[in-house]
Amino acid sequence: PLAGAIVMLCLAALLDADGSRPRASWNATQPPCEHMRGQPEADEATLVTAVFRGDAAGLRNILAAAAADSGPCFADVVLPLDSPDELVAAAHALVDEAKLMLPEPGVLGTNTRTAAFRVVHTSRDSGPDTSARGRRSSTEGRSGCVWAGYHVIMEDCVQYPDEYLNFARQAVESVSRRAIIGYSGFVWNVEFIKMGVPYADVTYSIPLLGLEGQVELDVWVDVIRLGTMAFHAQLSSLDRTSLPSSSDKHNSWELDPAKYARTSSGLEDIQLAVEAHYRNVPRLLCTHPADWLRLREPPEHLVEASWWWDRRKFPALRPLMKEQNSKAVNANAKAAL
Repeated sequence: PLAGAIVMLCLAALLDADGSRPRASWNATQPPCEHMRGQPEADEATLVTAVFRGDAAGLRNILAAAAADSGPCFADVVLPLDSPDELVAAAHALVDEAKLMLPEPGVLGTNTRTAAFRVVHTSRDSGPDTSARGRRSSTEGRSGCVWAGYHVIMEDCVQYPDEYLNFARQAVESVSRRAIIGYSGFVWNVEFIKMGVPYADVTYSIPLLGLEGQVELDVWVDVIRLGTMAFHAQLSSLDRTSLPSSSDKHNSWELDPAKYARTSSGLEDIQLAVEAHYRNVPRLLCTHPADWLRLREPPEHLVEASWWWDRRKFPALRPLMKEQNSKAVNANAKAAL
């Protein structure tokens, strides 16, 4: 089994065509901010957080989009906490496969992009700490650098349109980088939520018909689905918290998407929205046509696996562990990965 933070070997910065800019040092253990450190376009780079729960084809599509992006682009593949070894191994294999789509490091040519892919391991006991417990998050480097560009969160259960990364960045720029944008979300329609009350009774979903629906006008919402979310790192400079200064829990605005993407409860979208709410960071759901985003059908081998739940629903609490009628259920899913 693969354990710890095994970071996949990818691509570092290339020389400009005229050789005027030195190539960044290429280190397989470097987080994205280390690759962009000192480069003038650091705040223009994109970090894709790819939420992987077993749909290999969905993750391939996300990594292909990052590889084809026009500017500096990085991808962190994030798995749920305590993922089975087979899921971790599958993520590493897919990242290793995806790096073949990138130019070889150090090769001169017209492609001067900086790009790298890696897996952010999510064991509670090992790997990069992506929580707010005082240790380094996945967006920070050992030298103290912090990611300074765009964040785009994508899920393996969603089919994205071509040029999605460009659309997401343009939407972030349309609000001067001062809001979180997204394409699927909801607003609360009651002030208090009672235990056991279905989400459908206390929320108003946008689009009304689900992810594939149309949104005709931009609208401010309470919660945005993680897999449709984008924002810029400069949000961390906003210091408008509505919490008392004595509250240690919310002393800093946590801008590490992996912290939320690795959550296994199904509440990850709401957890990030709560942080944004207390920081007075607005959330804007942007207009888009019907079928612009689509839900992918889950691979058959995953549906019965104990570690998988249907993230296509939104919001969706993770159900209790499925009963194992046969050891073959998980065995088949693991073999398919």
